[in-house]
Amino acid sequence: MGEHWNVQKGERRSAGGLVACQNWMAAESGADVLSRGGNAMDAAVTTALTLSVVEPWLSGVGGGGFLLRADGQDGRVDTLDFNVRSSRNIDPAEYPVVAGRDGDWFDWPQVRDDRNLIGYSSICLPGAIAGLSEALERFGTISFAEALQPAIEHARRGLALDWFTVLCLAIDTEGLARFPASSQLFLKDGRAPRVQEIGPGSTIPMPRKA
Repeated sequence: MGEHWNVQKGERRSAGGLVACQNWMAAESGADVLSRGGNAMDAAVTTALTLSVVEPWLSGVGGGGFLLRADGQDGRVDTLDFNVRSSRNIDPAEYPVVAGRDGDWFDWPQVRDDRNLIGYSSICLPGAIAGLSEALERFGTISFAEALQPAIEHARRGLALDWFTVLCLAIDTEGLARFPASSQLFLKDGRAPRVQEIGPGSTIPMPRKA
């Protein structure tokens, strides 16, 4: 017995270019930048910052990334590596590998107690903000403050709860429940919100992120 989900998303149109993104709200923020005359890097950075609010899993400002930028006129390709870095004093012996896979998004080898994934022992030095800021400074036309504005506005409205948000919270419930701060913010009585409990306009308040 299997299930088949047919997921459809409405398109957002803008003048000046196309933004492809997992979340329509983040894509819309980048498209708005293009409509106002911004370039591709302006839109990309704005979209990424907004995505860190509207879909914080795998897109948070506490992470890192890589960027490729191709010049449409001369064909030049520039790269930026702003991946995370581990602590200088980290001891690999504190992260013993055990049998199996971790079952997380990346399917890495299992580490005892998920120390590389959950909690303070999993935290690296983030590179996202530095990398996105550098990309904008080198190749953009708007300020970082301007690129950040849509993300701030979405954070003030709160994390919108739809079926996909609820699904992601349900997948990570065990990890979120380990710590009072994350449990208090994302969970309800120690569990993810149920789809039946949400309606149009349902949000998780995020004033501190704003």
